[in-house]
Amino acid sequence: MNSIDTRIVIGPIAADFGQRSKSEPQPEKLPAKDVKSGPDIAEFNAVQTDVSFSTYGPHGERTAIVVKNQETGEVIREIPSEEMQKLYAKIQAMLAKNSR
Repeated sequence: MNSIDTRIVIGPIAADFGQRSKSEPQPEKLPAKDVKSGPDIAEFNAVQTDVSFSTYGPHGERTAIVVKNQETGEVIREIPSEEMQKLYAKIQAMLAKNSR
């Protein structure tokens, strides 16, 4: 049975973190894919972005991430979306009202 490698490596600080022991089987190496052949990769690389973090929720206990185009200020991606943040606030208000 194949094992799934769930280690996360972020830069050089994680060089030894999550190393496999010598007794663990080594996964099969997959053939390399040409990432540059995608049609949108040139457009994606050309966009300069800003990433910002903010909090939401009644006590600021939730974190939101916003990715914007530096040149236009257009929001490219918001995680979670503004609609989901509003839905969370409404659900929390309903729960607080029902718990009184």
